[in-house]
Amino acid sequence: GTDNANVTGNNITNLTSSNTGTAGATGIQANVGTNSTSLNVSNNTISSLTSAGGGLNTYGIGGFSPNMMIANNTITGLAMTGNANSFGIMLSGANNSTILGNTVSTMSSTANIPFGINVQGATTTVNISGNIVSGITSSSTTAGTAGIFLSGSIDNITVQNNKVTGISNTSPGL
Repeated sequence: GTDNANVTGNNITNLTSSNTGTAGATGIQANVGTNSTSLNVSNNTISSLTSAGGGLNTYGIGGFSPNMMIANNTITGLAMTGNANSFGIMLSGANNSTILGNTVSTMSSTANIPFGINVQGATTTVNISGNIVSGITSSSTTAGTAGIFLSGSIDNITVQNNKVTGISNTSPGL
């Protein structure tokens, strides 16, 4: 695996997956193994990701390795029409990590849950602070929406000084 890596200053835009099968759209996915000592994902702009897939989730930034710093990224315009979840930022198994000063905005889903920021799985010691999450909407009749969502076997997670606004589900069925 990779011990140290920097993913910085990228502009990722207009990714579309029209495959309705097991396809998703991902801006940045970091999965370098369990021995990572420093993985920095910062100052990136990710915009206009669209997916119709039902088998794979869509991520602005997906992190699956420990010791991550996800900082000062802008993620906007994620649209999911397939039956899978979409995540502005998602961590799973990313122990000893920080999500700091990011902006996640204008996410939508017609069939499942859009998550602004999600920490899940077996993840410990994560600090989520100073982020702005806004404009997260769903019209799904079977699922809600989440600005910041913690799930799974998590421990020692700090969520502080974030701003979450404009989270809604427009379906009359919920």
